[in-house]
Amino acid sequence: MAHQFEPPLSPARPFLEIRPLLRALGIASDARKLILGAVGILAIQGGWSLLARAFGQTQPGLLEIPKWFELTSIENLTGETLGSVPGVIIEPFRVVTAPFLTLFRRGTGLSSWFQAALMGLWAVMVWGIAGGALARIAVVQAAGDHRVGLRSAIKFALQKALSLIGAPLTPLFAVALFAVGAASVGLIARIPWGIGSTLAAVLGFVPLFLGLAMALILVGLAVGWPLMHATVAAEGEDAPDALSRSYSYVNQRLARFTIHGLASLVIGSLGVILVTTFAGLVIHLAEWGVELGGGSIFEPADRGGQFWLGVVGLFVHAWVYSYFWTSASIIYLILRSDVDGTSWHDVYLTEHDTDTFAGDLDSKVPEPPHETALAEIS
Repeated sequence: MAHQFEPPLSPARPFLEIRPLLRALGIASDARKLILGAVGILAIQGGWSLLARAFGQTQPGLLEIPKWFELTSIENLTGETLGSVPGVIIEPFRVVTAPFLTLFRRGTGLSSWFQAALMGLWAVMVWGIAGGALARIAVVQAAGDHRVGLRSAIKFALQKALSLIGAPLTPLFAVALFAVGAASVGLIARIPWGIGSTLAAVLGFVPLFLGLAMALILVGLAVGWPLMHATVAAEGEDAPDALSRSYSYVNQRLARFTIHGLASLVIGSLGVILVTTFAGLVIHLAEWGVELGGGSIFEPADRGGQFWLGVVGLFVHAWVYSYFWTSASIIYLILRSDVDGTSWHDVYLTEHDTDTFAGDLDSKVPEPPHETALAEIS
């Protein structure tokens, strides 16, 4: 059920809502989200590495995950490094879409195609669960500055796993059906004695029409798939509803969606600079403190020190994923309010007060006595 934290916002809304996007910087820094982001990164790297070995490679391939350890030192924050920040912010998007780009690349061998398909499926599964849990925490926090426990968020994502994973995969099944139709024209073209080529030429409009349909589906999917997770997190809906809402909101408010997406990219780039600078300061002071004692544990040859530097780098990296899903969730709430007139403070809640990782949600929002029963969180 939906629980309204506070009265709906005023109908007079600016075209670009900066304040909610700025809040994403702080919301993304929540320790629970950093843990989820780190687990997701490790899961992706581990799964892709296993697939690479299974296909006779030494590296995951297709997409090089940035070496964030180079960003965790103040001395390494050069102009060249800062210039790559926007690309770093969209890494969560690239991680999921890169394998699918290989699927649709012409001339891809069967082995590479199959590997890319498995990598894409693994990415969708990992970020369906981890991204869904991140979005779940984000929408509740953004809606009323309340807390959802880490355990509750993961439980919610697992309960909604079919929706979180199935929503972005469903359009791909439609693309597969259209691809079969286009492939049938290719089979006709193989009929010998020139008959096939003539028939295929006459039917040339068919694959073009199917290609148009596939392009529209894939572009809509690429643009709107993060909103699908936010939809499930905010509404508790199934895959068809999440798919419908994401496509609908993007189509109806494309300009507003685009401007908020660009604004979140700029704000996120600022956040990366702040986070990496802070991480670099932490490392610098740690090295300085150790040197006061006459020792050094963070040299390249010291495995123990490098391990802990790697942990710092991992959590800096995890902040990017936390911010990605947080900003996507906030943009969803803004678009929902604009399209449906629904207060973005209305979210679906199932958490219990007994969750030891979460605060008492109801106690923070006084409600009239006659509405208490309706507002009770089940």
